[in-house]
Amino acid sequence: MAIEITMPRLSDTMERGTIIKWAVREGDEVSAGDVVADIETDKATMEMQVFDDGRVTRLLVPEGGTAEVGEVIAELEGDEASVIDDDAPAPTPEPTAHDIGATDTAAPHEPIVVEAESVVTMPLETGTRVSPVARRLAEAHGLDAAS
Repeated sequence: MAIEITMPRLSDTMERGTIIKWAVREGDEVSAGDVVADIETDKATMEMQVFDDGRVTRLLVPEGGTAEVGEVIAELEGDEASVIDDDAPAPTPEPTAHDIGATDTAAPHEPIVVEAESVVTMPLETGTRVSPVARRLAEAHGLDAAS
C-alpha cells in the first residue's frame, strides 16, 4: 500500500519548505525514524524523519524544490499495518474501575454523596474571616465555622 510523505510543519510560522538534500533515493528501504531529507524552513534547516517502514517508490519534489506544508513530497510502499488513517476516529479507551470508581452507581453528572459515620468538629481560629459560602458548607456538615 502506498504511504504518502508530506511536507511537515517544522516551525509554528512555516508555510512551505525547500528540500535541500534527499538522504534517500527511489528504491531505498527505510525504517521509522530514518532521516530522509534536509528541509530548509523560514527559520532553519532541519532533518526530516520518516514515520513508517517501507521502500521509497517516488520522490515527488526534487532537491532545491519547494513544497507547501501538507503537500505530498514522496511516497513509500509499505505494510498496510504501518499506515495511520488520519481520517479515522481515535479509539475511545474503555473506562476502568479506577476511572469511575468500583462502586459508583450515580449518573455521570450527579454528585456522589458519601455518608460519614462520625464528624469531627473543628472550630476555626478567632479572627479568621470565613466567607458566607464556607460558613454554610461548614454548618451543613456539622462543623463550627464561627468567625
